Parts: sequence; structure tokens; C-alpha cells
Amino acid sequence: MNFIFSVILIFITSSVFSISNSKHSDYHQAQQAVINYIDIRHKPITQDQIQSHVYSVWSSRTVDQTGIKNVVLNDVHEVSTLSGQFKLTSLQILFDDFAIARFDDWENTNTQLLTLFKTHEIWKVATEVTIGNACSQQQKQFNPNLPYKQILKRLETYYSSVASDESHALDDVHHSTWQMKNHEEKLIVSEGNETFKKRLKPNKHIGYADSREVADIQLIYNCAALIRIDKPTSQSVTMFTMLKEKSQWFIVEKAFSYNKNQ
Repeated sequence: MNFIFSVILIFITSSVFSISNSKHSDYHQAQQAVINYIDIRHKPITQDQIQSHVYSVWSSRTVDQTGIKNVVLNDVHEVSTLSGQFKLTSLQILFDDFAIARFDDWENTNTQLLTLFKTHEIWKVATEVTIGNACSQQQKQFNPNLPYKQILKRLETYYSSVASDESHALDDVHHSTWQMKNHEEKLIVSEGNETFKKRLKPNKHIGYADSREVADIQLIYNCAALIRIDKPTSQSVTMFTMLKEKSQWFIVEKAFSYNKNQ
């Protein structure tokens, strides 16, 4: 009972912290930005049509029974048009410049995850992930054996690999399409796996995992996961997106921001 109470208290405290540190206008503007984006995605799109709503580092991932597919902005015409009635079911504002939105089409068992950043007072989408019914594994009854331990074990490998500068170990947990997207100096930057590994230097990241807390895990149809990691000591939040391919969980994206008003 004490453990359950502690988890609930952490969740409530985290939620209050996020709300108290975000402006009401931020939520409204981010909400309108994602609704407009989903409306556009229900039509065949071109780069010219979508570029005012997204960053140049935009990418679209889908996961189904054949595996994980990644499309970048230059190839946006390859992205399938959305169909069905998607409803905004979750919008997290993380500080003043970072947000995660979730849309669900319950009737057709489809979910859309959006990562947003705000620059120059405008919210835009940096990433979309589509989890469709082709990969869904709906349970007819409550299943206590969902893969939370597997997911956290993969994250443990990520943090320990960075802390010990064992870049080769990251190849086991990072998908080949892995990207890290951050908000730096009013720019949204994206970095691939090989570039990220080159930045790892001996003794540079000792204690990398210190003071980090698992704040939330969303498991979607047992083939996608969204994990929030908080670091209160530096007032920062990291969101990991993981997808399952051939029965193995991979990190496909890491997005990060911190309190720039501290």
C-alpha cells in the first residue's frame, strides 16, 4: 500500500509541477497546433503543404508486422494518409517549449504520437509515430505480464552504455533509424546514432544516469512505448520512444528539454 501511495503521489506531484510551470496559452496553442496537424494528415500531403507545421528535422515512423519504417521530410509523399476519427486523448506540456501529444482512433485501433517543440512562440511537430492495428495485440482480459521489465532493461543498457562510454553497446538498443532531437539555442537539432556515438569520450559521462527517475511509461498495443524520464536536480525531462520489431524492443527516438527559466 505504501508503494502504491508513493507512486500516486509522485505522479500527482509531477503533474502539478508541469502545470504550474507552463502557461495556459502554451497548452491552448499546442493543442491547436496538433489538431491542425492531424487535419492536414487526413489529406494527401506535399512538402510545401506540411512544412509550415513541422521542423526540417521532421520524421514519420510507422510500426506494423513487417517492422519499423522511417520517412523524412524530403520523402513526405511516401507517408500514408490518415483515416478514421482521431481524438486528442493526451497532451503533456513539458516546460515552455516541449510537448507530447497522443491521438487515438479507438474504432480502428490506431494511435498517433506527436513530439512538438516551440521556437519563436510557435509550436511545430518534430516527429510523428503511427501505431496501427496491424501490430496491435489486444488482450481479451487483463494481462499482468506486459513487458515493462524488458523496456526498462533496454533503457538501463542505454544509460550504462553512455556512462561507461561503451558506444558499441548502443547498437543493440538503438534502432537503425534512431534520432535524438533537442531544442538548443532556439534551433531544433537532430542527431543520428553514429554522430551521437562519436561524442562519447572516456570519463565524460560518469554518473550519467544519476538522479534520473522513471516518471511514466505508456504501453501502446504491446508494440510501442513512450517513457518519460525526469531529472529534478537539473529540471530536465527526456522522452524515449521505443518500438518493437521482431520481438525485440528498440529505442527509435530520444527527445529532451529543460527548464530554461531556472
